[in-house]
Amino acid sequence: MTDERIEQVAQEVGLTAEQVQAVLQGLIASGVVGVDEQSGLLVDRHVAEGFSTAKQSILRRDVYAAAREAREKSQRLFEDQGLTSVALVLSRFLADFVENPEGMLELA
Repeated sequence: MTDERIEQVAQEVGLTAEQVQAVLQGLIASGVVGVDEQSGLLVDRHVAEGFSTAKQSILRRDVYAAAREAREKSQRLFEDQGLTSVALVLSRFLADFVENPEGMLELA
């Protein structure tokens, strides 16, 4: 946290900059808050852990939902393929019957 920000916080809460600095150092040392390495901002560790857990849960649900959708699509394609195969067999039988009815009657 920059000195400028510490001064601003001190004015807002009615403490001196040294008191605010001491409180922040105590919170960081105790592990209640941490400093984000990228932004330099203070982060409540419990909140960050909660967000991390929620993010993992959301990603896990997205994977499960995608797997379920893929399974349903695969089942539909499999069923469509079966229906198409049956339709081809029937159409071939009907085409053979129309082209050569005597030969089909001999087979029956």
